[in-house]
Parts: sequence; C-alpha cells; structure tokens
Amino acid sequence: MSSIQNNCLLTVVVVTYNSSLFIHDTLLSISKQHSKDIQIILTDDCSTDNTYEILFEWQKLNNDLFSEIILLDSKENLGVVQNFEKTFKYSKGIWLKAIAGDDIFDLDAFKFIRTDIELYSNSSVIVGKAEIFGENISNRIIIPRKEIISKLKTINHTKNYLFEGYTFPGVSFLIRTKILKENNLFKHARKNLEDIPFQLELLFMGYRFEQSEHTYIHYRKHDANLSNLNNGILAKNFLDYQKILLIYSLKGFKINYMINSTWNVFWGFVIFIFGNEGKICTFLNDFRKSLQPKRFFKLFGRPF
Repeated sequence: MSSIQNNCLLTVVVVTYNSSLFIHDTLLSISKQHSKDIQIILTDDCSTDNTYEILFEWQKLNNDLFSEIILLDSKENLGVVQNFEKTFKYSKGIWLKAIAGDDIFDLDAFKFIRTDIELYSNSSVIVGKAEIFGENISNRIIIPRKEIISKLKTINHTKNYLFEGYTFPGVSFLIRTKILKENNLFKHARKNLEDIPFQLELLFMGYRFEQSEHTYIHYRKHDANLSNLNNGILAKNFLDYQKILLIYSLKGFKINYMINSTWNVFWGFVIFIFGNEGKICTFLNDFRKSLQPKRFFKLFGRPF
C-alpha cells in the first residue's frame, strides 16, 4: 500500500433522491469508517423532501474526518445516471465506490475494500457482495449468488451470465476512477436503468470482473425502491431492458441472445398493447416465458 499512501485512495459517492427516511443510516455507516485517504461526494437529484438539508448538516459535522466532502445538488431531477455521472469530474480517488441513499456500508466495508485493492492491484473492476435486508426479509440473502458466479471463468461467461437474465448488484461495484472518467460507460443507459448497460459496456471493453468474497453493502429493499415501482405483469422498463440486451447481443454477434431478445421485445410490446394486466396478458406472458428461444439453445450447450 506504500505506493498509494500519499494519494486519495477511494472516492465514495452517495447518490440520493428523496432519501430522507434512510439517509441518516447511510451517512452513519460512512462516518464510522472515516479516513483521510477517502473523499466523499454527496450528490442529490433535486429531492423534494429534506434530503439535501440532511446532507448539508452531515457535511459540516464530518468534514474533518475525510480528505474532503463535496456536496452537489441539481436544479432539476436528472435520474440516477446523470446524477452519478456529474460526480466524475470531482472524483480524486484512485478507486470509486458508489452507494445509494437508502443502503448501508458494512461495518468493515472500507477495510474489505482496501484488502481487495491490494489483492487485485492489477485489475480495474472488483465486484463485492451485497446483503439484502428489509422489513419483509427474514432470511440472509447474499448477492450475487456464489454457486453461480463461481462458474464464470472468462469474460465471455460473464457476458452470457448477463444475457441469461442475471445481474450483479450495481451497488457492489468498485472501479478505477480513471475508467469512469475516460469512457462513456452509460451510453446505452436509460434514466433509471443503468446497471445492465454499464456492466455489459465494461465487459465488451475487455474488463474482467474480479469477484470479492467480502460484503461491501447492505442493500435495503423497501416499497419506494425504484425497482419496485412497477404496476402490471411486466416491469415498466422491460422493453428498455430487452432492447439493451439486443444491442449488445448484436454487438457480440451472439445469435441465440439476439433471437431471444427480439422474441421478448415483440411479446413485451404486445403485452403492453393489451394493458399489461388481466388474464390475457398473463397468458401471453406465460407463453413468452415458456417458449423463450434461449431455453431451446440451452439444450445444445451451457452458457457458462
């Protein structure tokens, strides 16, 4: 670690929007692990509650605990991607770790991050683990699932993992800041759909995902999660999600996933035309899932 002791090792970006119910917990989990080689950037996306005021007060009280704390706001709601991207020009850390304003860092997260940076010193992307928690969750759930990701031996395996419908928790990514600054990793992202295009873009650029054994984040599931704001049989962003998979399957010339995404886009479009609810849409969605082309291709080979 001697080569980086005189630098800002880590930038922690806290991304918020109407996070006043939980942001105190997030900030407390950071202040408990204070260090002078860590920079904190707080970025609020034009919250309509008192999130910004909470961030402002925390900044004043904790400014001496870190190399610096920067507070950014927005005059309009930009969405997750732009709210995150605007922090890049202020980031001074060699590595960058983002967290949402309703999640919590593990008590040993920063220690784990230092260990992983040392272990994967020649790498650029590290994926930690996230533990899901919430009022309706009683069992311990750790993502991504070890029994599945242990099979991902190559970058191509990891691509197939995403094309198969799996994902890595976006909150668990630890990435070299230089990569974020020099590349447009979110060029195919939508306003609140950023994880999959971000991850696929990294993979298609040739970056291997190193899998950490450590839990970085405790990911809170609650009714106001963006991922829960879906009414109907299919998620509101289903078509955007499938179109992104189609873009990258075309880019990688993965014929089986090109066909599969086209199938899902077509039937998703039909389901939305019929209102995305009711018995007809349920039948159409069951038909879509049961006859997905990727199920046929799995008969001839395992994706990873």
